[in-house]
Amino acid sequence: MRPESRALHKPSTLELRRQEWSWGFLDDLCDGVFDCPHSTPVLSEVGPFLARSQDVRSGVFRADQAAHVSDGTFRDRIRKVRPSEGDLLYSREGTYFGIAAEVPPNIDVCLGQRMVLIRPKREKLNSRYLRFWLNSSYMQTHIQGQKDGSVAERLNLPTIRNLPVLLPPIKVQEHIADLLGSFDDKIEVNRKMNETLEQMARAIFKSWFVDFDPVRVKVQGEKTFGIDEATAALFPASFEQSELGMIPKGWNIEKASSIFDVHRDSINPGSSPDVTFMHYSLPAFDEGRIPKKALGSEIKSNKFLVKSDDILISKLNPATPRIWLLPSRIAEPSVCSTEFMVVRSKRVGTAFLTCLLQSSSVQEKLVQTATGTSNSHQRTKPEVLLGINVVVPPESLVRAFDRTVLSMLELVLCNIEGSHALASTRDLLLPRILSGEVSIKEAV
Repeated sequence: MRPESRALHKPSTLELRRQEWSWGFLDDLCDGVFDCPHSTPVLSEVGPFLARSQDVRSGVFRADQAAHVSDGTFRDRIRKVRPSEGDLLYSREGTYFGIAAEVPPNIDVCLGQRMVLIRPKREKLNSRYLRFWLNSSYMQTHIQGQKDGSVAERLNLPTIRNLPVLLPPIKVQEHIADLLGSFDDKIEVNRKMNETLEQMARAIFKSWFVDFDPVRVKVQGEKTFGIDEATAALFPASFEQSELGMIPKGWNIEKASSIFDVHRDSINPGSSPDVTFMHYSLPAFDEGRIPKKALGSEIKSNKFLVKSDDILISKLNPATPRIWLLPSRIAEPSVCSTEFMVVRSKRVGTAFLTCLLQSSSVQEKLVQTATGTSNSHQRTKPEVLLGINVVVPPESLVRAFDRTVLSMLELVLCNIEGSHALASTRDLLLPRILSGEVSIKEAV
């Protein structure tokens, strides 16, 4: 039992205006706040999911990016508690500490290190409302004063159990959860649409430039399907031997450096305090949003300059490909973190270049040549990327591919911007509802 004299430390920036709302300690409103096993699990290629802090950084558990563990490891890690729908995964340590995400339905997941499981009392606390509360600007500011750790920022378990929770009546919680959840649902629709569009673009690239399907059909004397006659006419009807094996006749094997470059133009924005920069960062891309503008004087370290239609590749952990095409119109000057390689085309279209960089042959080469002591800290070098041998089709076919695929990638960028706007609206709406500035009825 907790001592009755314990103090509830409320967020200093939130003034409660509704008499029917109250405050409570997190653990009093939960059936349990459970710590993770303090051990590093062995990962596997398949099996139940492992929830780590990087998997919840967007406020949603990203199963598509999460690691797996064996069934035996899973059983060992759920001996204390088994996460289930309605529970929250909460990151307690590291770069992405203090972020909550709901456990999705119908999946097996266990806690990784640095994670906590929160199980709300259903009759007192709506789990989705609690997620929005814990991720709100009020609580993100509040936990900055509660953290400890000289190296890695963290929240200890007693601090988490003592976190304050603003407690509207349960029906009001449900209304808030439904309203803000509708924004999340649309964001998820955009994410799934982007996933489909990107898969389609990669599938067309693989068919044309890896499997050479249109050429094989012509060799067999059959009619090509799925592409128009003008495009089909651009493919040859025979193969020839090359250092990479059989390729379509008339196509070339070239170093990647002949079709694109990795730019290292940099600037320290601190020397230009009156300039406003668009700053592209790795976490922002991973969360599926376009970064906001940042004042030049706020950017402390050196940054690479970027331009419209540049492609950014993360240097970190090449086993998890992370490649992003910048919009065709971006604010200049714009910069990105030096965690990226800034790829700029010399003579091929942006759609072709994006899909080439995402292709298995390029990605496998980057993984094979990565340096580092562990999977999570491996890095790839620009020189390796530029030295890869690639199959280069005629420019007419590259242009035809861009005409076919570029609109898909542009829609992906449009959906990302739309999701960013939705998230911004959601995040602005929540504080106004909680402070009483906007009523639930007005917000609907």
